[in-house]
Formats: sequence, C-alpha cells, structure tokens
Amino acid sequence: MVNMATKGLRKSFLLILVVLVTLMAGGQAVFADNGETKPLTAPPPDMIQPLALYTGYTYLLGSSIAVQDNTGSMRISVTTSSKSSVTTIGATVQLQRYTGTAWIDVGSSTTRTASNTSYLTDYVDKVVSTGYYYRAKVTHYVTHGSVNESEIEYSVTVLAS
Repeated sequence: MVNMATKGLRKSFLLILVVLVTLMAGGQAVFADNGETKPLTAPPPDMIQPLALYTGYTYLLGSSIAVQDNTGSMRISVTTSSKSSVTTIGATVQLQRYTGTAWIDVGSSTTRTASNTSYLTDYVDKVVSTGYYYRAKVTHYVTHGSVNESEIEYSVTVLAS
C-alpha cells in the first residue's frame, strides 16, 4: 500500500515534469486548422537557463530573463543584480530568430541601465514575425571604478504567434 506522503511526492514530481516539458516545448507558430500557430522552421535545440548566479566576480551577482509573446511583439524582461551598489548596472538585449539551423540577430540591440544601485529590472518590447522561434541574448554587466564585469545569458525559446 502506498502511503499519503508517497502519493504527494508523486503528484509533486508529475507537476514539475509537466512544467518542465511545457517550458521546453517553447510554444507553437502561421495558424494550423485548430487555431494554433504553425512553426515555419524546425524547432531549435532545447536550452533552459531562466536564472543565472555568477561566482568569481567582484560585483556581478546574478541575472534572469523572462520572455512573453504578445502577438506581433515580444516583451523581454531582464533583471541584473550586483553584490553591492555600483556606478552602473545594465543589460543589453539582442533579439535572435532561429533560421532552422542557426540563431541570427534581429534588429538592433537595446541597453537598459541604472546608476548607483545594486539592482536593475526593466523590459524591452521587440517586433517579431509570426511562425518563427525567438530568444533573447542578454549581456548583463556592472561597472564600478576601474572594474568592468559582464556575462551573456540566453532566454528560453518562444514561438511567435
């Protein structure tokens, strides 16, 4: 007989598995007969990096990216944090589209910054074409005195609808 704790663990594991599979699926893009968006290319390889913590830096601490499909545009929300207040903290956002074989930059990059703080949170809206897979390439950085530190992070993949 399976006890209640084991059933609870199984349900929790199943819920986590469903969430991970959903995240890795990326979405679906041109519309199929059932109203879902039909992809125009093969899907890109799976890659999940929703949050990053950095070691070995004097100031740079961590970052995150969230991407939301808004039908014709993508909202890319970024967060960059440092261990203490720095002169400049920022994030440079570059939208990328998957061609079916490689990721290419789309449009120009956009930079968001804050001064004399340890935290930046902001967003960028980018225009997208339905049916293509997109991701954000974000360079998180801090500058304090003569110290410049940066890391590149990629968002999850989203199929534009």
